[in-house]
Amino acid sequence: MNDHPSNPAISRLRERTAYLRDLHLRIKDTEMQLSALRAEARQLSEHELVEMFNEAGADSIGLPPLGNLPGVEAELRPFYSANIAASWDEERREEAFTALHNAGAADLIKTRITLDFPRDSRAAVVATVKWLQEHAKGASVAIKDSVHASTLTAWVKECFEKGRANDLPPLDVIGASTGWNVILKDRKE
Repeated sequence: MNDHPSNPAISRLRERTAYLRDLHLRIKDTEMQLSALRAEARQLSEHELVEMFNEAGADSIGLPPLGNLPGVEAELRPFYSANIAASWDEERREEAFTALHNAGAADLIKTRITLDFPRDSRAAVVATVKWLQEHAKGASVAIKDSVHASTLTAWVKECFEKGRANDLPPLDVIGASTGWNVILKDRKE
């Protein structure tokens, strides 16, 4: 390709490539701004406003519409979160699964078996589905337990809301946390 500066195709190509570079930088900057805004909103809704609601002895407050801004209702509500992270080391994950088992919640745990076959082993894959024990030769088998974060969070919430919080294992062991936060809902006028 002719790389001469007076070549209009090259000039246009450079211009559009520079624009793409600029877009990537703007996207990265916008993602960083969005992350900072989310962190600020989380701090406000989970800490500052919770304290203010408690000081005021309130559990909700309304804001009327203002110009183009919609009216909102802010409510103080409990929140629950729980996740046995895949990134945890096996010892910590096993401690969490044992704690769930001991708490009578072993049914939350799902077990997955993973088989890795060489690319050209389609016949063995088909046979293994039918007769796993007999045809797993050469396959790498891994057994992995997991609990979906939504399922675990729902169970933690249920235990708290039904007065069974003492039945829970230590929350840090199962990656759980609870607290209060303020949520906004559009006001129905």
